[in-house]
Amino acid sequence: MIFVLAAAVLCSAAHYANSTADTLTFTAAYTGANLSDAFSSIFYAGNGVVLAGKRSNTEGHRIYRSTNHGRSWSTTPEPSGYSGKHLYFFGKNDNTGVIMAGTGDTGKPVLMRSTDQGATWTVVVNPSQGTSLAGTDPGAIFSPLWMDGNRWIACLRNTANGNSHIIESTDDGLTWHSLSTSGLHAGCRRMMLTSLGHILCGGCFADSGYSRGLYLSQDKGYTWKLMIPDVYAFAGMEELPNGVYLSGTVNFVSNFPNNIATVKRENNRVYVTMSKDLVGVSDGDCLGIASMSDSSMNVHPCAKISLTGSKTFSYANSGPDVSEHSESKAHILPEVPCTIYRSTDAGATWNKVASVNGYSLMTYVREIRYLGNGLVYAFVAANENSWDDRALEVYRSTDSGATWEHVDQDIYVGKYGRLNSVYQTALTDTNVLVAATQPDSDIIIHEGPFN
Repeated sequence: MIFVLAAAVLCSAAHYANSTADTLTFTAAYTGANLSDAFSSIFYAGNGVVLAGKRSNTEGHRIYRSTNHGRSWSTTPEPSGYSGKHLYFFGKNDNTGVIMAGTGDTGKPVLMRSTDQGATWTVVVNPSQGTSLAGTDPGAIFSPLWMDGNRWIACLRNTANGNSHIIESTDDGLTWHSLSTSGLHAGCRRMMLTSLGHILCGGCFADSGYSRGLYLSQDKGYTWKLMIPDVYAFAGMEELPNGVYLSGTVNFVSNFPNNIATVKRENNRVYVTMSKDLVGVSDGDCLGIASMSDSSMNVHPCAKISLTGSKTFSYANSGPDVSEHSESKAHILPEVPCTIYRSTDAGATWNKVASVNGYSLMTYVREIRYLGNGLVYAFVAANENSWDDRALEVYRSTDSGATWEHVDQDIYVGKYGRLNSVYQTALTDTNVLVAATQPDSDIIIHEGPFN
């Protein structure tokens, strides 16, 4: 399958600038192999202990642990019954010290529990239990959140329809059951609990009949309201003082079925025929071309096109090779800019405060981190399906997210080059900012104070 996107341009919200001053600079605390994927989660557990979760099974261990605020790392034995290739997000009961973590995206997901700050783990929801809870083969268990007392909730994504099942524990994570909810109609990758007891849910997965967007619960997960519809709300979320919330999205595409086109490859050119007229496209423009099969996606960021009619164009086949896709189809798709939204009333209303389409065709606001005194950083990942797309971008606000500037400077260049993504950060009580990154499985640190 081939997706055709509008030409990549820089789009700005009303408040946007470029800067090279006073950015974060990181050093390596751990480096994996070249293009070995990522650390997809990182969490400060207290007392100098930082936990990191691996995003792939290219190494035998997927849980890493530091006891010195992220400066050095060792592997942690995986529990019996561990499965699921990626580990996303940790949660902690601040009263009992119990830590939970889920796996998934690929492989069979499990939910794990630790009572010793992540040194050892026990699987408390195995794949068969997950299937029973989801009603179908589950795709992932995301974002275990400690609510209060011994109550936890987590997102169990249903692969049949993209929707989320919220699961609940009332015995501090030992046993889990389905929670009856209303109003949530999308699969969430991340949930964030605020100091007011609100929950933000990034609803980025939704099939036909469901509604992706940013959701808010004001009653600890029982009922939900869609606050920002029709966006790919993702993992980047943050709470600031005085009821300010921030949430980021994915620069992805919306599918219009009526735009199906035929694609054929002759010699060294690809010929595309659309079912609708091309709008806003001129001869010689660069279009983004994403060639997809069931198992992979390759991105050609700039295919210089030759228009041959109102519905037809061709381009040199120097990007994704579509010859293996004998029944390829194409869509002309609008870009949905990678965006940061802000609320100043604890999630009741939201405004777009920054929007950018950068180098990559698929970008993600993966992480937003508040560092105090109005200083906020947003880490915008490049296309994770092409790990050598080392085009991480960093944005900064000095007024609690009201206005943003692009930091035109590398925060870190590792052994194998620039970063593709910062998946998540953790801030320790000694002002060490620890970041989990892609594509070389680096864990990097910046030691404060922060300007």
